[in-house]
Amino acid sequence: MYRLARPVSRSFLTAGAAFTAISVYSAGPIHFDEAKPTSLRREKLSIYPKPDPDVILVETHSELEKNIGIAREYVTERYKQGQSAIQSGVEKWIGVEHAVEKQIKDLIPSDEPLTPGLLYVGVATLTGSVLGRNRSFPIRFALPPTFLVLSLAHFLPKLSSNISAYLSSLELAYAPGVAAKHAELNKSVAASLKGASESYDSAKHAVGDKMEWARKELATQTGLKLESEGKEKEMASEKALSDVQKRISEEPKRLV
Repeated sequence: MYRLARPVSRSFLTAGAAFTAISVYSAGPIHFDEAKPTSLRREKLSIYPKPDPDVILVETHSELEKNIGIAREYVTERYKQGQSAIQSGVEKWIGVEHAVEKQIKDLIPSDEPLTPGLLYVGVATLTGSVLGRNRSFPIRFALPPTFLVLSLAHFLPKLSSNISAYLSSLELAYAPGVAAKHAELNKSVAASLKGASESYDSAKHAVGDKMEWARKELATQTGLKLESEGKEKEMASEKALSDVQKRISEEPKRLV
């Protein structure tokens, strides 16, 4: 029995020695410093000075600073908006001024003087105000603009026509319904005036014919020569009318 056990123990010892040798060979050489614990190792000092470590500043903001920044941004934005609104308003006003100036230049005719006509229009308007001073409120309110329109159409006909055309264009652009009714009213008034003028002319001719027939009958019955007298009166009236027209034409020259 003992002879069989001894060879087995030797084989185990041989296998253990071989395993230990293989382990030592694979691990490599063991140095003294590596065998020491990490806390006991000494660092090798460099011959060069170590660079200074970088200092990193981290910016931090307080709540008060954040609120102040938000308020400043809000005020700046509102200021810019107000400035742009004011600038836009100024530009619009300048555009309106240019448009009004251009429109006034278009309304004033170049071949019609304004100096005497505007004076006459102002005097006529004040006359309407004086005449309606002791009247009722509707008459007192309506007389000055009525005298203004009539005097403007009489003394400055081209300016009155331009203003009427401009007002009609505005009415047609912004109130087409009112413009249509206004046009119909103008047509009816023009037709009425035309009919009245024709009636007046026909009545005038009829009265003239009757007067001529009566004059001829009177001349035939009595033998009076009324024809020369009538012609002299007609010539005198024509001369007086021409003198009045001449004075009216010379009046603006004296005022200037």
